Amino acid sequence: LPLFADSLGVDSDLLLGDVLSAISGFLLGARQVYNARIVQGLHPAKLLLSQAVFGTVVFAASSVIFESDEYLWTGRLLVSVLYQGALIAGFGFIGNLWLIQRYLPSQVSLLSLTQPIFAVVLARIVLGEALSSTLWLSVALVVVGASLVQRNGIRLRMPGNRR
Repeated sequence: LPLFADSLGVDSDLLLGDVLSAISGFLLGARQVYNARIVQGLHPAKLLLSQAVFGTVVFAASSVIFESDEYLWTGRLLVSVLYQGALIAGFGFIGNLWLIQRYLPSQVSLLSLTQPIFAVVLARIVLGEALSSTLWLSVALVVVGASLVQRNGIRLRMPGNRR
């Protein structure tokens, strides 16, 4: 929040995007908790495959209905989609489901919280961007939040959790 404090306010052009981002974050968290419950009695690959098939059908149908721009399927596009969908997303989701079988969703979600920290470090290394005090405060707050979640007092075992 401190990182974005200077851009906070009610701007009608951005409010819808902010609301949609907040809803998306809530739904992502709810999905993580829901998947953690389901995956306790189901192999992660089966859960991923069912979600992928359902999602592909819904998005393909939505594309036919709502998209008007023409596109051309090429071999390169097909390889790109398969690489991104099967290898990158597939292994990433399987890894995530494997982790939430063994750990609480809040602990697994900490991995995604480290992404902005690495982005800041890489922006400094690769692009030479300046690191402001607000940016360092934001990184520190992420680290403090992560350590609070990882404290022994917060580690609760979910029913059926095999640790």
